[in-house]
Amino acid sequence: MVQKPGCNFAVESIQIRWLGHQWYNKKQRINMARINQKILCKRMEELELKLNSVNPIEADEIKKRLSKIESMLYACKDMLTSQEAADYTGLSLSQLYKMTSSMAIPYYKPRGKMVYFDKKELDNWMRQNPQLIIQTIRVHAER
Repeated sequence: MVQKPGCNFAVESIQIRWLGHQWYNKKQRINMARINQKILCKRMEELELKLNSVNPIEADEIKKRLSKIESMLYACKDMLTSQEAADYTGLSLSQLYKMTSSMAIPYYKPRGKMVYFDKKELDNWMRQNPQLIIQTIRVHAER
């Protein structure tokens, strides 16, 4: 292929423009990252100021409530971990493990190590051996 005079200049000119465009885009991305970083820093400072302005007693109360809500997320689950099952039933973790080893409570070990509990089965287990109240005893006695 025979090159005409001046064609090489046009190709070089296009390459320079393209490289310049790439450089501009890179510079623009860096500037945008700096702007985003500045915005984030400003927002963080505003949040820190607001947090510092909150009454410490209120902050502790908020933390307690948040941890309680987080610990009660098991209410939405069907299968519970050992800790969640202990919280749900009111048993200690060691007592729950003793009951699983003696097969006194229904549980699952899908991989042979982790213990899981079905929430419905725990409900049924907690409802076993109901204690009759006086009114029920009187009704049964009258029959």
